[in-house]
Amino acid sequence: MYLIPLILALLILSVFSYFILLTINNVIWGYKGIPTDKESPAYRKRKRSLKLISIPLSILVLVVIGLVRSDNNAKDLSSGLKEQIQMLAHKSGRSASDFQKGLSGLDKIGDLDAIPKINEAISIIERVQLLFYKANQDSDDLSDFISQNKIQLQKEGFDVFLDMEGLRSETYFTHRKILREYLNTYKAMLEYSRDNFEAIIKGKEPQNSTYKQLYLKYRNALDVHNEAYLQHMKFAEQYSREHPALVEFITKARQDLRKK
Repeated sequence: MYLIPLILALLILSVFSYFILLTINNVIWGYKGIPTDKESPAYRKRKRSLKLISIPLSILVLVVIGLVRSDNNAKDLSSGLKEQIQMLAHKSGRSASDFQKGLSGLDKIGDLDAIPKINEAISIIERVQLLFYKANQDSDDLSDFISQNKIQLQKEGFDVFLDMEGLRSETYFTHRKILREYLNTYKAMLEYSRDNFEAIIKGKEPQNSTYKQLYLKYRNALDVHNEAYLQHMKFAEQYSREHPALVEFITKARQDLRKK
């Protein structure tokens, strides 16, 4: 793909170099009083030598140009890499913060003794599910970028992002899966209680028994979630003690998010 342009550039530079060298040679020989008769054997021999010299000289020029461009490209890559990973990290941090705020909204769900209250609770859960999905997507995007640019990140001294990847452990993915199941179970229970509200409050069957089963399933999902969350927090605390620079980075990132 680049061979033909490279050959053309080499030929043009060779011709250009040859005429420059020839001109310089004529000036020097004229200054020294050496005859520059184009038909003389010495002059023809000198021209052949200049032609041979012009080729490696042209190659040297191309190599130097290539090295300069390569260095500039490396600098551009380094700058672009830093900007992109900072953007992805900020985006992931923001969506994670939004999700945590949304998750805390579940605590505001009170007595579900009326259909409007149940609908409000369902709306809160649906919002949390959307925030949860976005937080996971942004986290995965950052993780993919780190994996794809691991070597370059190490070269540029962005080891803190590689340390961050270590937090995505087995406990992290287990908790993520269980949290998704918990939210789905919670929502399913509320939707059933809304759709069968009158029958449930009157104790009619099989609606009442089905609701009790869904409620029990919801309580079990909550307990399993809480245990998975504690297990991941234990791992995260231990990992953080082993990577103090990561703690400092995350703390600063959270402070920056609060300012914005």
